[in-house]
Amino acid sequence: MFPLFSLPNELIATIVEALDDRPALVALAQTCQKLHPLAEARVFRNIYIRDGTSVARLAEILDQRPERFRMIKHLEATPTVHAWRRIEQMPELAGRMARLKSLKIEAPMINSGARPQWWSEGSMGEYMDLFEGRNQGLQNEARSQGSDFLRAIQQQSNSLEYLRFTHHPEATVDPGSPEHLNTSLVSSLATLRLSSTGLSTFDRLRTFDVDYRSNLAELLFVKELAPPSLHTLGLPGLNYEYESSWRHLPSYISAMASATPFSHLRLHTDPNRLDFDDVFKIFTSPVFTHTPHREVLLGIVEILKKRASVKLICASSRAIGCHPPYLYGEKMPEEAVVFDSEKPYYQEEEVDQRFEIEDYIPEDASGWDGPFSGLGTRPWRLARRT
Repeated sequence: MFPLFSLPNELIATIVEALDDRPALVALAQTCQKLHPLAEARVFRNIYIRDGTSVARLAEILDQRPERFRMIKHLEATPTVHAWRRIEQMPELAGRMARLKSLKIEAPMINSGARPQWWSEGSMGEYMDLFEGRNQGLQNEARSQGSDFLRAIQQQSNSLEYLRFTHHPEATVDPGSPEHLNTSLVSSLATLRLSSTGLSTFDRLRTFDVDYRSNLAELLFVKELAPPSLHTLGLPGLNYEYESSWRHLPSYISAMASATPFSHLRLHTDPNRLDFDDVFKIFTSPVFTHTPHREVLLGIVEILKKRASVKLICASSRAIGCHPPYLYGEKMPEEAVVFDSEKPYYQEEEVDQRFEIEDYIPEDASGWDGPFSGLGTRPWRLARRT
């Protein structure tokens, strides 16, 4: 038998860190007192939640040993529509994870393609209140979409580096339109500024992915509410309809850029049955003059000139109606970059390499690469160890 404990402690810790199999880690934690804390820290580093039962189990096991809260570095909460009960503990629970670095929150029904009327008005309406208030928009005591959630995670303002908040609301007005960027919104944001710090205290937040229709994204319109050190801003939720997604996008991004520092902008489209060649034609040689997607995209590049790079990432999937991020077990769509402003453009030679199709490779933690290898929904036998 290999004498494991003859190795230096640092090397033993490195070996444990390399393990990515939960049953093996649980078994390792039960071998001896020396390996238990190392294995347990690895087990709790990445947590993936998709139903209320998992949240209840997680709360129970963390409360048994409160130091486990500090072990969690990455958390994904992506509930299914039929199993969300008891997941309402999630904001409070996340608020106690003092060393959380990466947080991904997904609203139910986001992968269904359609949200029935009974979802927000019926038996599950109280769950939606975790993501948006009963009042529409930013108004009255900061009852904005995600405001309760933001208040809960203020403890992570010194640790959180990546935040993804994906929730597709039914927008009453087009984001970026004059009706959207009106005096009422400015007044609501001013009121919010008096009662909340928003994301302004999240000094380490480098990447923020937020649906461009989300009220939470409106925090980026006000310098006093925006994250001060943001590096990459991702705006998912776009489609290919010019009127609903593209027409007012330059005004929307310009309003954000005036208040929020970022050096990279990623625009993500929802999965579509179009293949990448068809999508590419929309932006390179549009057939219809009333859908000038290319001009809008280049207009955004001009707005952010010498300030931030721009990428357009498109997703292609046979399963229509899915929106990233994706629940465990769903087939991932293919993603490709169809525009990158950092590539060469030679106007005199009429060579524009910015419009080229290439595979999208997420940078660091900024892209969705499936669920973390965490505790999942299987029984957590480690909880019984005292």
